[in-house]
Amino acid sequence: TSSMFEFDCWRQVWSTRTPMPQSRVAHQVAVLDGRIYAVGGITEWNGTNSVATDTIVMFDPKANTWSPRASMKCKRCFFGMFTSGGYLYAVGGRPSWRGHSSCVASMERYDPRLDRWEIVSAMGTPRSSFQSVCVNRGQVSVFHRWIAEAEARSQQVILESKGKGGRDRKRRRK
Repeated sequence: TSSMFEFDCWRQVWSTRTPMPQSRVAHQVAVLDGRIYAVGGITEWNGTNSVATDTIVMFDPKANTWSPRASMKCKRCFFGMFTSGGYLYAVGGRPSWRGHSSCVASMERYDPRLDRWEIVSAMGTPRSSFQSVCVNRGQVSVFHRWIAEAEARSQQVILESKGKGGRDRKRRRK
């Protein structure tokens, strides 16, 4: 859907905001520096043959407007996303609705100041259909259900970030 609604926690009321320029499913949304980013997913539905997009749009709540931003390096749907250190990160996912056997292993980072994505790391095993991604003290925990072989199990992967200019490392917990 392209609809957008906002809930005011103080007044306890919902309001309608400007809809996204294009409908999306299987995408991710995150807030960074007071702006909302809608990333990837599927924008043109063609049943189970639908292909993911690499596009991103940013919502400015003060202006109530959406604007396109630089596209990701990989087309992704059913991926994980988080923010850390002033960056937006996209990890794993699939290139299409049906892509259980062709999951993506890469993680890329978006720099809003430069409007640019770069690949920063890769998981040892491609994964998609994330249950959650969270950051705690520079460590990123990824919880998912699908790996490239389509095994239905959850596994936690920790990606440790050294921050700006540092190297990313990874370790697994089973």
